[in-house]
Amino acid sequence: MYWNWVSSCGENSGPAHVVLAADKVRATFVLGRAHVERLKHLITAQCRADSEQLHVSTFVDFLFPFDCRNRLEFSIPETYFGDCIKPSIREMKKRELIGENGFVLAAKAIGSKVKEMEKSGLRDVENWIPTLMERIRSGRLIAVAGSPKLHVYDINFGWGKPNKVELIHIDTGEAISLAEYKDEQGGIEVGLALNKNQMNEFVAIFEHSLKFL
Repeated sequence: MYWNWVSSCGENSGPAHVVLAADKVRATFVLGRAHVERLKHLITAQCRADSEQLHVSTFVDFLFPFDCRNRLEFSIPETYFGDCIKPSIREMKKRELIGENGFVLAAKAIGSKVKEMEKSGLRDVENWIPTLMERIRSGRLIAVAGSPKLHVYDINFGWGKPNKVELIHIDTGEAISLAEYKDEQGGIEVGLALNKNQMNEFVAIFEHSLKFL
């Protein structure tokens, strides 16, 4: 099904090249294990205190990969070579995300989507690609690339483990990258690409927010 979609795209379905902004910069932000645990505690406390159903709209689409291998109606053999990744999209109000409780609301929305995905398995697979392409064309899609569970710093192709891992395709789209923190178990590395002014503003907000964790 995927290859049928690829073959139907045609040679001229996309731009021949991507023009990057001259002032685009990329940075990696680290959340240590202590920060991650405090964030988990914050989300858990908020979810217990507020059980209201989130009201979502279509201002922002958040895309993250969902691993279906252990969530199917049938078992997959250990010799299976593949990823079995399902695109998961959660819609949220932009004004909620930029509000004071934006982080908690985003975590709750993603958590409810994960529970929904666990029940659906591979159902509606024929609509995955068309739905994804529709959201991409809308221009409001923010995607996550990678996962801390991939353990990219353990990969060794024969010349040793990597010192630094970056996903360069986040430079060309609205995406962030996630990986485990190489120097501390339980930590997370977040990759981000923005223009220089936006990056300076984000760094200031990020460093200020860490002080309250």
